[in-house]
Amino acid sequence: MMFGVIYALACGKDWSPRIACPSLLGFFAVGTIIGIVTGILLMFFPEHFFMMFWAVPAFWRDFLSYLIFFFAGAIAQRNSWMESIKEMSRLVIYSITVASWIVYFPLLFKVSPSYGGGMSPTLWAFLNGLLWKGIMGMFMSLSVTVFFMDYGNKKYFCTRFFSEAMYTAYIIHSVFPILVGERCFLSILNATGNLKYLDPSNPSIANAYVANPNLVFPGWLLISAIALVITWPLAYGIRSIPGFSQVL
Repeated sequence: MMFGVIYALACGKDWSPRIACPSLLGFFAVGTIIGIVTGILLMFFPEHFFMMFWAVPAFWRDFLSYLIFFFAGAIAQRNSWMESIKEMSRLVIYSITVASWIVYFPLLFKVSPSYGGGMSPTLWAFLNGLLWKGIMGMFMSLSVTVFFMDYGNKKYFCTRFFSEAMYTAYIIHSVFPILVGERCFLSILNATGNLKYLDPSNPSIANAYVANPNLVFPGWLLISAIALVITWPLAYGIRSIPGFSQVL
């Protein structure tokens, strides 16, 4: 929403630069640049520098990719990039995505300081930014795009409902998992004796943990199901209010 405001003020209705779709090599280069910049930020700034800004977690760590992806999306729509991407090699896109995972995860579990590896935290911070935030972020995005372009570009009985409600759902969705989690799942844990506190004298949510780890995944499923059942009909109802469809 912040970038939407910037876009409306800085670009305006008639903003339409003519920029051709990058090649796969171009996408790789952009992903590499994003990764290098992010890696350098991770090397030189302490973790608290990346705290939440305007309700966006780790905004400053990822702002370059946010900025590029947002405005590139606007440029892509005006220059029919999707038609160009449709013609790109699926083999190359999927291969780079899989190869980057194959390279990244052995590094993560064998040499990263987070898992007891011997690599220096500074070097790992740079590699993590380069691979995860840069190259992998770019090509996982391309992989998701072409996969659903090939196999999900269809209409179903529920397509209109979800397509019309999705932006409103995006705006309001974060509220309900918290409410459901606190009011429903935590109540269940507390009633069954599975909610414990690191400091019993301070029985707050921030001080709590789930005593039985086998309940975490079922709890996530429960919270997700209830939150989704609330979020989507409510989002559709809000958008159906006269005049709201013009902005949502």
